Amino acid sequence: MLHITLRFRALGLATVVALLALAIASIGVESGTARADELLRIQSDVTYDVRPDSGPVRVTWQVDLENNDPSTRPRTFGTVFFYESVTLPVLQGASSVSAVGPSGAALGVSVERAEQGPVDVATIAFDRELYYGETYAFTLSYDLIDARSDALLVSPAYVYVPAIVAGDEASVRIETPDDPDWAVTVEPVDCALTAGGAFRCDGSERAQVAALVEVTRPDAVESIEASAGLAEVDLALRVSYFPGQEAWAAHIQELATRALPILERLFGFPYDGPRVLSIAERGRQDIAGYEGTFGCGAGTCSIGISPVADDLIALHELAHLWTQPFEKRWLAEGLAEFMSRRAADELGSFVQGTSAPPERTVDLQLDEWERARYLIGADEDELVREDTGYFESRRFIELLEETTSLETIQHANAAGAALGSGIDSQRYLDLLEQASGTRLDGLFLEHVFPSSFAPILEQRRAVRAQAAEVREALEAEEFLLPKSLDQLIADWRFDAAERILDRAENALAVYADARGAVERPRSLWTRIGLLGEDPDAALADARASLHDADYARAVERAQDAISIIDGADRAALVRALSGVGVLAAIVALIGGLWFARARRAAA
Repeated sequence: MLHITLRFRALGLATVVALLALAIASIGVESGTARADELLRIQSDVTYDVRPDSGPVRVTWQVDLENNDPSTRPRTFGTVFFYESVTLPVLQGASSVSAVGPSGAALGVSVERAEQGPVDVATIAFDRELYYGETYAFTLSYDLIDARSDALLVSPAYVYVPAIVAGDEASVRIETPDDPDWAVTVEPVDCALTAGGAFRCDGSERAQVAALVEVTRPDAVESIEASAGLAEVDLALRVSYFPGQEAWAAHIQELATRALPILERLFGFPYDGPRVLSIAERGRQDIAGYEGTFGCGAGTCSIGISPVADDLIALHELAHLWTQPFEKRWLAEGLAEFMSRRAADELGSFVQGTSAPPERTVDLQLDEWERARYLIGADEDELVREDTGYFESRRFIELLEETTSLETIQHANAAGAALGSGIDSQRYLDLLEQASGTRLDGLFLEHVFPSSFAPILEQRRAVRAQAAEVREALEAEEFLLPKSLDQLIADWRFDAAERILDRAENALAVYADARGAVERPRSLWTRIGLLGEDPDAALADARASLHDADYARAVERAQDAISIIDGADRAALVRALSGVGVLAAIVALIGGLWFARARRAAA
């Protein structure tokens, strides 16, 4: 069974909307004297016909204007104000742009390229003056053919467009293929989907994105192959792409072959994973609403990238080839973000596009950043939390670099890779402190761990300090702590580690007392008491038990040695008193024999 661990890079919808807002901030209406006023009510019905199987993308606006501006009343003298044109947003790359007035006559249309974003501005000139109390209706239409810009891509097998709209009241209808061979995603953004299948948009001071529309033909892909030379392996590289995206595929292939050796050096350890890497353009349904995914299994690593993602997303996913040992999401994503941006700096102008950092974040301890989820249709809070996770995890790795160094991070990465897998926040903190000699638990408590971790970190410091002291004392006697202690500390099982250290300290103290007692000069009286006893053997047995970390037996045998020494004087006295008793008995026996013999002689 194939098991794939996914790594994600979130799609910043807020960034897309911000680009649109910048591009169309100037949309409004103009009068014959270049005066603009909000009192011209704009109602629009917009259709986005996104059916690549039947022709180019076609956008049609039905616009109704109502002039409620009293300053444009008709006059017979003085300055006369009236409206003569209106501006509306059109997606960049629009072709065959045309407008038709209420009488069916063609209207003049000019399109001005916006400085930022995927939206241009179309000015539609009326065929008559529009005065107060009057209405005016016209139709604006245009096609999108092989268009590509920020947050917009139209190709024969893949279409991704923001359905933009403007005005006081708007309705947006989106037409997509009925053919099941086409995958369709229509994701609401600013407007609500009604029961009739149209999006209803209330008035706004800016243009709105009714929905993000993606239409793709997943089976219509082509591919190119290459290889990337790394320190210890040659990585077979396959890039799959939608027809018409040959330039994208060639660029991604070169980006990968250039970036992979740089990423390997930046991470600080050689790549040692599957020898095949597949990079494929994927629709957002396939990549759960993100801009990129990464996974490995069955000898292959696979990257899925949205066709509208920039090169930083691709670099981020490539960086995940080295993040597989790292279990915590913030750690894998933070390292991927940090290293991909470093690689982009080295690649310079070859890297196309940059992902803007999020403008909004929420309070988030990185260890509480949950696993990736399906983001299509996610609410605003979920999207902001995702953006926060990526942003703050990268910023924390940058903070670690500022506090220690890139070399420290690389040494910690290499040590983590040597362990193989399961590197969580606790283990990475240990690796960083070992590599740097710097205490970093305060930074981790501030940015990574929940506040409940404070007592655990205090205990960690106390146990590590105690372990150092006990280790030094034992090594002075040529003893060692058990290997199990190091594993307990590495596993953050500090209660169990404390018990071992307490037993070791006690055993060493009792042994020292026993050795002092055994090595004290012995009087004749003490030597008499020790006849038949061997405190040196008990002390040697205690020493052997300490060497084997058998602290219970070490204490028992050391106490035996102390008991033998402490009981020597009493034993000597007992022996002395026993000797006097024996002598008295002998004297009495001799006296008795003499008395008996004397009586027999007298008789």
